[in-house]
Amino acid sequence: MYEIYIDFKKNNKREPYNTEHYKGTNLGNWTILQRKKSLEGKLSKEQIDRLNEANFVWDKYQSHWNEMYNLVKEYQENHLNRITDSTKYQGSPIGSFLKGQRKLYREGKLQNEKIDAFKKIGIDFSINLKDKNYDHKLKGLKDFIQKKKRMPKRKESYMGIPVGNFY
Repeated sequence: MYEIYIDFKKNNKREPYNTEHYKGTNLGNWTILQRKKSLEGKLSKEQIDRLNEANFVWDKYQSHWNEMYNLVKEYQENHLNRITDSTKYQGSPIGSFLKGQRKLYREGKLQNEKIDAFKKIGIDFSINLKDKNYDHKLKGLKDFIQKKKRMPKRKESYMGIPVGNFY
């Protein structure tokens, strides 16, 4: 199964999903079993080393969080418009991911290191979203005026931001 796992990762560049089949085997179930055996101390050092060499993901939840966080970070760096609950980026629902993180923050369940990571990319859950939206629109308006050398017309948008009805 290890060889099938290596082949899967080479061809798909990701971990198999929990119920995913590959080459006639339930590879997803096999990865779950490896994690379980590791927690129970039933994998040898050699087995653990081989899985580590293959960049086996031991904590799928943290791995998923890291993947989504990196997509949010990339989106923030490359797009002027704000992430809404329905925003998708590269096929991933980064808006609903942030909504879930915001909920965890409000409930006091979001880990401090994750809060700090979001702050580093300009997302501060302690700020009222309406205030942040104001700053976002103001920046869009300033960018529009700087580039176009004029005030926007009513209902005009710039980079997905409604700048015409801002003032």
